[in-house]
Amino acid sequence: MKTYAVNENVKLNDVHLYVGTDKPSYSKPRQYQYKATDLNGSTYAFTVTNGNALDKLNFAAHASVTLSTEVPCEE
Repeated sequence: MKTYAVNENVKLNDVHLYVGTDKPSYSKPRQYQYKATDLNGSTYAFTVTNGNALDKLNFAAHASVTLSTEVPCEE
């Protein structure tokens, strides 16, 4: 399981995850095979199954986020 988690001032909008034995040949996260949209939450988890546990897997992850509250500036 791969989990995205952000702090309390941030909300996840979309998350994208690539999992494979080869490195991804593209850098466009919206093309990754695992995705979730319109989340408006602070955590999201993908359950990834791998038919052969001996394979070395490559992961590429991306998330778009929104600042949900004003963060005070330190002076």
